[in-house]
Amino acid sequence: IGADCSRVKLWEVSNDQATLVATLSGHHSKITQLSYHPGVSGLLATCDTQGTILLWDTTKHSQIKSFELGEEDSCAAMCWDLLDGITLYIAQKSGKVTALNCRTGSRTVTNIGEEIRNARIGSTRDVVVLSWHAAKNARHLSALTLREGGFRVLGSHSLGIGTSLHTPLIDIDLNLVCCVARGEASVLPFELRREAPHIMPLAVHNDTDTQYACAQLPRGRDLMAVEVLKLYKLCKDSVQLLTMSVPRLRKEYFQDDIFKSALDFSSAIMSVDEWSSGSNTYSVKVIDPCPEGATKMSAVEVVKKNSQHSKIQQEHLKYKSNEAQRDELFNSFAEQVQRDAGPLEQDMMEGCEDDEWSD
Repeated sequence: IGADCSRVKLWEVSNDQATLVATLSGHHSKITQLSYHPGVSGLLATCDTQGTILLWDTTKHSQIKSFELGEEDSCAAMCWDLLDGITLYIAQKSGKVTALNCRTGSRTVTNIGEEIRNARIGSTRDVVVLSWHAAKNARHLSALTLREGGFRVLGSHSLGIGTSLHTPLIDIDLNLVCCVARGEASVLPFELRREAPHIMPLAVHNDTDTQYACAQLPRGRDLMAVEVLKLYKLCKDSVQLLTMSVPRLRKEYFQDDIFKSALDFSSAIMSVDEWSSGSNTYSVKVIDPCPEGATKMSAVEVVKKNSQHSKIQQEHLKYKSNEAQRDELFNSFAEQVQRDAGPLEQDMMEGCEDDEWSD
């Protein structure tokens, strides 16, 4: 837990009881966000309003690195890069978004174009997603990339006017983001793309019950039912389950054109000591999400296309064969008639002399 007193408190939860195990001191202003590394066990990043970034080893309750972005660059939000394991993306209230290499300390900076009042940031395989509050309660969703031509903004989409900041719930495998805001009833899903338009709005889910919070279940989806999103909504007096699916006719087959592969963070890739020593063995495991025993739709389509092609080819050959037989029969009949009839009468007649046509 990051406290306003500039300290980080580590709690251990067991058997429905929470026990304070350590208090980490190092910041000198209000802590704005904490971000655990998805692949390094025990590596925690924290940031504050003075632009200080601290890295902690929560297994040893010790600080391992610190970075200063400057007092004028208060940190609004941050997240880890899922694939390289060493980059932190930091949204700053000045309007800058910084990609910080935590090994070398090098920085790549882009500008969002406006001052950021508040923000939430996350990443997929290819895109950094930033939900942010601008002046006059304007809310935006922006997509950035570090892998194609430098760190830059791909595009932005307006989320309307409101006081509540949208939290982006991200599916890293499908490049989907679902925006939810406290005190509102709508759920706004988007597809993130490399090509324009980079942020594609999907069907909005509107409800009568406002949500206080939402929790995403990335591994609880029914893939055979083509579920692409499953989340729980905490409402005033109930907890509601919300699912979104892609309409498909052949749901008995696994839709591998949608669920192509999945990043596996079920276990730690390396320890904090290995990461701190500069080990280059960080590699996210990619798995096939197809359930055991299921048949992929791509295999069924190949068989179908091959059988259809064979059928058309057989019909074509059959058609050509009948045509050849018909031509052969007609030619044979014509030759027989000509032999039976003999020469025509005009063929036996002699023509007139040439001088008969002269004057």
